[in-house]
Amino acid sequence: MAKRVNKKLVAGLTVGAFAAVIAVSVLMIKQLQSKDPQRYVVQAEHWVGEEDWRQAAFFYRRAWEAGEDASYLVELGQMLLNDGDFRQAVAAWRQALSHSPQNTDAHERMLRVLMEVAQLRRRTADYLTVRDAAVVLLDVDPGHAYGHHTLGIVLVRLADQDEANAQHGLAELKRAVELAPEVIDYALTVAAYYIELGRVDETDALLDGLIVRFDGTGSDASKARTAKAVTLARRGETKAALPLFEEAVTRAGEDVEARLTARLAFAGFLRQQWFRKRATAPEDTATEALFARAKNLYEESIADRELSYLPY
Repeated sequence: MAKRVNKKLVAGLTVGAFAAVIAVSVLMIKQLQSKDPQRYVVQAEHWVGEEDWRQAAFFYRRAWEAGEDASYLVELGQMLLNDGDFRQAVAAWRQALSHSPQNTDAHERMLRVLMEVAQLRRRTADYLTVRDAAVVLLDVDPGHAYGHHTLGIVLVRLADQDEANAQHGLAELKRAVELAPEVIDYALTVAAYYIELGRVDETDALLDGLIVRFDGTGSDASKARTAKAVTLARRGETKAALPLFEEAVTRAGEDVEARLTARLAFAGFLRQQWFRKRATAPEDTATEALFARAKNLYEESIADRELSYLPY
Protein backbone atom coordinates (compact mmCIF):
# COMPACT_ATOMS: atom_id res chain seq x y z
CA MET A 1 0.00 0.00 0.00
CA ALA A 2 2.81 2.37 0.96
CA LYS A 3 4.59 1.59 -2.31
CA ARG A 4 1.50 2.46 -4.29
CA VAL A 5 1.17 5.78 -2.45
CA ASN A 6 4.83 6.54 -3.05
CA LYS A 7 4.48 5.80 -6.75
CA LYS A 8 1.46 8.09 -7.01
CA LEU A 9 3.28 10.78 -5.05
CA VAL A 10 6.35 10.54 -7.26
CA ALA A 11 4.18 10.68 -10.39
CA GLY A 12 2.29 13.67 -9.04
CA LEU A 13 5.47 15.49 -8.13
CA THR A 14 6.95 14.73 -11.56
CA VAL A 15 3.90 16.13 -13.37
CA GLY A 16 3.87 19.17 -11.08
CA ALA A 17 7.56 19.81 -11.62
CA PHE A 18 7.14 19.49 -15.38
CA ALA A 19 4.22 21.95 -15.32
CA ALA A 20 6.30 24.36 -13.23
CA VAL A 21 9.16 24.13 -15.72
CA ILE A 22 6.72 24.85 -18.60
CA ALA A 23 5.29 27.85 -16.74
CA VAL A 24 8.75 29.23 -16.00
CA SER A 25 9.78 28.69 -19.63
CA VAL A 26 6.71 30.53 -20.93
CA LEU A 27 7.39 33.38 -18.53
CA MET A 28 11.03 33.58 -19.65
CA ILE A 29 9.97 33.60 -23.31
CA LYS A 30 7.54 36.45 -22.63
CA GLN A 31 10.23 38.39 -20.82
CA LEU A 32 12.68 37.83 -23.66
CA GLN A 33 10.04 38.89 -26.20
CA SER A 34 9.35 42.07 -24.27
CA LYS A 35 13.06 42.85 -24.52
CA ASP A 36 13.19 42.17 -28.26
CA PRO A 37 12.89 45.58 -30.00
CA GLN A 38 12.26 43.96 -33.37
CA ARG A 39 8.92 42.73 -32.06
CA TYR A 40 7.83 46.33 -31.61
CA VAL A 41 9.38 47.47 -34.89
CA VAL A 42 7.23 44.97 -36.79
CA GLN A 43 4.13 46.38 -35.11
CA ALA A 44 5.29 49.95 -35.78
CA GLU A 45 5.81 49.19 -39.46
CA HIS A 46 2.32 47.72 -39.63
CA TRP A 47 0.82 50.96 -38.33
CA VAL A 48 2.99 52.98 -40.70
CA GLY A 49 1.35 51.04 -43.52
CA GLU A 50 -2.01 52.04 -42.07
CA GLU A 51 -0.82 55.66 -41.75
CA ASP A 52 -1.69 55.58 -38.06
CA TRP A 53 1.25 57.68 -36.94
CA ARG A 54 0.37 57.70 -33.24
CA GLN A 55 0.27 53.93 -32.99
CA ALA A 56 3.49 53.70 -34.98
CA ALA A 57 5.11 56.24 -32.64
CA PHE A 58 3.97 54.23 -29.61
CA PHE A 59 5.67 51.06 -30.87
CA TYR A 60 8.86 52.83 -31.98
CA ARG A 61 9.05 54.25 -28.47
CA ARG A 62 8.66 50.73 -27.05
CA ALA A 63 11.36 49.51 -29.44
CA TRP A 64 13.66 52.22 -28.12
CA GLU A 65 12.92 51.27 -24.51
CA ALA A 66 13.63 47.63 -25.31
CA GLY A 67 16.76 48.06 -27.41
CA GLU A 68 18.05 51.62 -26.93
CA ASP A 69 19.01 51.85 -30.59
CA ALA A 70 19.04 55.50 -31.68
CA SER A 71 17.57 54.56 -35.07
CA TYR A 72 14.27 53.83 -33.29
CA LEU A 73 14.25 57.37 -31.94
CA VAL A 74 14.89 58.68 -35.44
CA GLU A 75 11.81 56.84 -36.68
CA LEU A 76 9.85 57.91 -33.61
CA GLY A 77 10.61 61.52 -34.51
CA GLN A 78 9.37 60.98 -38.05
CA MET A 79 6.10 59.49 -36.79
CA LEU A 80 5.59 62.43 -34.44
CA LEU A 81 6.25 64.82 -37.31
CA ASN A 82 3.80 62.95 -39.55
CA ASP A 83 1.25 63.36 -36.76
CA GLY A 84 1.84 67.12 -36.75
CA ASP A 85 3.94 67.52 -33.60
CA PHE A 86 7.19 69.00 -34.90
CA ARG A 87 8.42 70.04 -31.43
CA GLN A 88 8.25 66.49 -30.09
CA ALA A 89 9.79 65.25 -33.33
CA VAL A 90 12.77 67.55 -32.86
CA ALA A 91 12.99 66.44 -29.22
CA ALA A 92 13.15 62.79 -30.32
CA TRP A 93 15.93 63.54 -32.81
CA ARG A 94 17.86 65.50 -30.21
CA GLN A 95 17.56 62.51 -27.87
CA ALA A 96 18.80 60.24 -30.66
CA LEU A 97 21.81 62.49 -31.17
CA SER A 98 22.58 62.54 -27.46
CA HIS A 99 23.02 58.75 -27.70
CA SER A 100 24.48 58.66 -31.22
CA PRO A 101 26.10 62.01 -32.13
CA GLN A 102 27.28 60.70 -35.53
CA ASN A 103 23.80 59.76 -36.71
CA THR A 104 23.53 61.80 -39.92
CA ASP A 105 19.95 60.67 -40.49
CA ALA A 106 18.83 62.29 -37.23
CA HIS A 107 20.87 65.41 -38.03
CA GLU A 108 19.36 65.78 -41.49
CA ARG A 109 15.75 65.16 -40.49
CA MET A 110 16.01 67.66 -37.66
CA LEU A 111 17.70 70.21 -39.91
CA ARG A 112 14.98 69.92 -42.55
CA VAL A 113 12.24 70.59 -40.01
CA LEU A 114 14.11 73.46 -38.37
CA MET A 115 14.61 75.00 -41.82
CA GLU A 116 10.91 74.73 -42.67
CA VAL A 117 10.03 76.41 -39.39
CA ALA A 118 12.57 79.18 -39.98
CA GLN A 119 11.27 79.85 -43.48
CA LEU A 120 7.73 80.11 -42.16
CA ARG A 121 8.55 82.38 -39.22
CA ARG A 122 11.38 84.35 -40.88
CA ARG A 123 12.89 85.20 -37.50
CA THR A 124 16.59 85.75 -36.95
CA ALA A 125 16.61 83.46 -33.91
CA ASP A 126 15.23 80.57 -35.99
CA TYR A 127 17.79 81.11 -38.74
CA LEU A 128 20.55 81.08 -36.13
CA THR A 129 19.23 77.77 -34.81
CA VAL A 130 19.30 76.34 -38.33
CA ARG A 131 22.81 77.67 -38.91
CA ASP A 132 24.10 75.97 -35.77
CA ALA A 133 22.37 72.69 -36.63
CA ALA A 134 23.84 72.75 -40.15
CA VAL A 135 27.34 73.40 -38.81
CA VAL A 136 27.05 70.41 -36.47
CA LEU A 137 25.85 68.19 -39.33
CA LEU A 138 28.78 69.27 -41.51
CA ASP A 139 31.19 68.55 -38.66
CA VAL A 140 29.89 64.99 -38.72
CA ASP A 141 29.67 64.73 -42.52
CA PRO A 142 31.63 67.45 -44.38
CA GLY A 143 30.34 66.19 -47.72
CA HIS A 144 26.65 66.46 -46.90
CA ALA A 145 25.15 68.44 -49.80
CA TYR A 146 21.92 69.35 -48.04
CA GLY A 147 23.90 70.60 -45.05
CA HIS A 148 25.89 72.98 -47.27
CA HIS A 149 22.75 74.04 -49.14
CA THR A 150 20.88 74.88 -45.94
CA LEU A 151 23.83 76.63 -44.36
CA GLY A 152 24.19 78.72 -47.50
CA ILE A 153 20.56 79.81 -47.43
CA VAL A 154 20.59 80.87 -43.79
CA LEU A 155 23.90 82.70 -44.10
CA VAL A 156 22.49 84.71 -47.00
CA ARG A 157 19.43 85.46 -44.83
CA LEU A 158 21.78 86.55 -42.04
CA ALA A 159 23.80 88.92 -44.23
CA ASP A 160 22.50 91.87 -42.23
CA GLN A 161 24.15 90.36 -39.13
CA ASP A 162 27.56 90.20 -40.78
CA GLU A 163 28.53 91.27 -44.31
CA ALA A 164 30.81 88.24 -44.61
CA ASN A 165 27.77 85.96 -44.35
CA ALA A 166 26.65 86.82 -47.89
CA GLN A 167 29.88 85.66 -49.52
CA HIS A 168 30.20 82.67 -47.23
CA GLY A 169 26.59 81.76 -47.94
CA LEU A 170 27.11 81.84 -51.71
CA ALA A 171 30.18 79.63 -51.34
CA GLU A 172 28.12 77.11 -49.36
CA LEU A 173 25.35 77.14 -51.97
CA LYS A 174 27.88 76.49 -54.73
CA ARG A 175 29.47 73.69 -52.70
CA ALA A 176 26.09 71.95 -52.49
CA VAL A 177 25.82 72.10 -56.29
CA GLU A 178 29.31 70.63 -56.63
CA LEU A 179 28.47 67.77 -54.29
CA ALA A 180 25.06 66.99 -55.79
CA PRO A 181 24.81 68.38 -59.36
CA GLU A 182 21.86 66.06 -59.98
CA VAL A 183 19.70 68.00 -57.48
CA ILE A 184 18.37 70.84 -59.61
CA ASP A 185 16.91 72.75 -56.66
CA TYR A 186 20.41 73.44 -55.34
CA ALA A 187 21.43 75.06 -58.64
CA LEU A 188 18.17 77.00 -58.87
CA THR A 189 18.83 78.45 -55.42
CA VAL A 190 22.20 79.72 -56.63
CA ALA A 191 20.51 81.21 -59.71
CA ALA A 192 17.93 82.96 -57.51
CA TYR A 193 20.71 84.50 -55.46
CA TYR A 194 22.52 85.63 -58.62
CA ILE A 195 19.30 87.35 -59.69
CA GLU A 196 19.06 89.04 -56.31
CA LEU A 197 22.63 90.28 -56.73
CA GLY A 198 21.95 91.48 -60.29
CA ARG A 199 24.52 89.11 -61.80
CA VAL A 200 22.78 88.65 -65.15
CA ASP A 201 25.52 86.84 -67.08
CA GLU A 202 26.10 84.29 -64.33
CA THR A 203 22.36 83.74 -63.99
CA ASP A 204 21.96 83.07 -67.71
CA ALA A 205 25.00 80.80 -67.86
CA LEU A 206 23.73 78.71 -64.97
CA LEU A 207 20.14 78.44 -66.20
CA ASP A 208 21.19 77.72 -69.80
CA GLY A 209 23.49 75.01 -68.49
CA LEU A 210 20.60 73.44 -66.58
CA ILE A 211 18.44 73.43 -69.71
CA VAL A 212 21.17 71.58 -71.59
CA ARG A 213 21.82 69.20 -68.69
CA PHE A 214 18.16 68.30 -68.10
CA ASP A 215 17.15 67.64 -71.68
CA GLY A 216 14.50 64.97 -71.20
CA THR A 217 11.04 65.10 -69.69
CA GLY A 218 9.93 65.25 -66.08
CA SER A 219 10.18 67.56 -63.13
CA ASP A 220 13.79 68.72 -63.53
CA ALA A 221 13.52 69.47 -67.25
CA SER A 222 10.35 71.47 -66.62
CA LYS A 223 11.82 73.33 -63.62
CA ALA A 224 14.89 74.43 -65.62
CA ARG A 225 12.77 75.93 -68.40
CA THR A 226 10.26 77.51 -66.03
CA ALA A 227 13.09 79.19 -64.11
CA LYS A 228 14.63 80.62 -67.29
CA ALA A 229 11.21 81.73 -68.60
CA VAL A 230 10.34 83.51 -65.36
CA THR A 231 13.75 85.18 -65.30
CA LEU A 232 13.33 86.48 -68.86
CA ALA A 233 9.77 87.64 -68.17
CA ARG A 234 10.89 89.66 -65.16
CA ARG A 235 13.44 91.41 -67.36
CA GLY A 236 10.73 92.27 -69.86
CA GLU A 237 12.00 89.81 -72.48
CA THR A 238 8.51 88.42 -73.07
CA LYS A 239 9.06 87.14 -76.61
CA ALA A 240 11.97 85.00 -75.49
CA ALA A 241 10.08 83.84 -72.38
CA LEU A 242 6.93 82.65 -74.19
CA PRO A 243 8.35 79.55 -75.95
CA LEU A 244 10.16 78.52 -72.77
CA PHE A 245 6.93 78.62 -70.78
CA GLU A 246 5.28 76.47 -73.44
CA GLU A 247 8.18 74.04 -73.44
CA ALA A 248 8.17 73.82 -69.63
CA VAL A 249 4.57 72.56 -69.72
CA THR A 250 5.37 70.04 -72.44
CA ARG A 251 8.54 68.81 -70.77
CA ALA A 252 6.72 68.12 -67.51
CA GLY A 253 5.31 65.03 -69.20
CA GLU A 254 3.31 62.86 -66.81
CA ASP A 255 4.68 64.51 -63.68
CA VAL A 256 1.56 66.13 -62.23
CA GLU A 257 3.39 68.38 -59.76
CA ALA A 258 5.78 69.67 -62.41
CA ARG A 259 2.97 70.20 -64.88
CA LEU A 260 0.95 72.12 -62.30
CA THR A 261 3.91 74.38 -61.45
CA ALA A 262 4.67 75.03 -65.12
CA ARG A 263 1.04 75.74 -66.02
CA LEU A 264 0.52 78.13 -63.13
CA ALA A 265 3.74 80.01 -63.93
CA PHE A 266 2.74 80.23 -67.61
CA ALA A 267 -0.80 81.33 -66.73
CA GLY A 268 0.54 84.02 -64.42
CA PHE A 269 2.78 85.30 -67.22
CA LEU A 270 -0.13 85.42 -69.70
CA ARG A 271 -2.35 87.15 -67.17
CA GLN A 272 0.25 89.89 -66.67
CA GLN A 273 0.50 90.34 -70.44
CA TRP A 274 -3.29 90.56 -70.63
CA PHE A 275 -3.40 93.28 -67.94
CA ARG A 276 -0.83 95.35 -69.82
CA LYS A 277 -2.47 94.97 -73.23
CA ARG A 278 -5.93 95.60 -71.83
CA ALA A 279 -4.79 99.05 -70.70
CA THR A 280 -3.64 99.98 -74.20
CA ALA A 281 -5.73 97.82 -76.56
CA PRO A 282 -8.81 96.49 -74.72
CA GLU A 283 -10.72 95.65 -77.91
CA ASP A 284 -7.85 93.82 -79.60
CA THR A 285 -8.65 90.14 -80.20
CA ALA A 286 -5.08 89.27 -79.28
CA THR A 287 -5.70 90.78 -75.84
CA GLU A 288 -8.69 88.52 -75.19
CA ALA A 289 -6.77 85.56 -76.58
CA LEU A 290 -4.23 86.00 -73.79
CA PHE A 291 -6.98 85.88 -71.18
CA ALA A 292 -8.57 82.83 -72.79
CA ARG A 293 -5.29 80.96 -72.83
CA ALA A 294 -4.51 81.83 -69.22
CA LYS A 295 -7.99 80.71 -68.22
CA ASN A 296 -7.52 77.43 -70.06
CA LEU A 297 -4.24 76.78 -68.23
CA TYR A 298 -5.86 77.42 -64.87
CA GLU A 299 -8.75 75.10 -65.72
CA GLU A 300 -6.34 72.37 -66.82
CA SER A 301 -4.51 72.74 -63.51
CA ILE A 302 -7.77 72.40 -61.60
CA ALA A 303 -8.70 69.30 -63.56
CA ASP A 304 -5.26 67.80 -62.97
CA ARG A 305 -5.36 68.21 -59.23
CA GLU A 306 -9.11 68.42 -58.65
CA LEU A 307 -8.60 71.71 -56.87
CA SER A 308 -11.66 73.52 -55.56
CA TYR A 309 -10.70 77.15 -56.04
CA LEU A 310 -11.34 79.62 -58.84
CA PRO A 311 -7.96 81.22 -59.55
CA TYR A 312 -8.86 83.48 -62.47
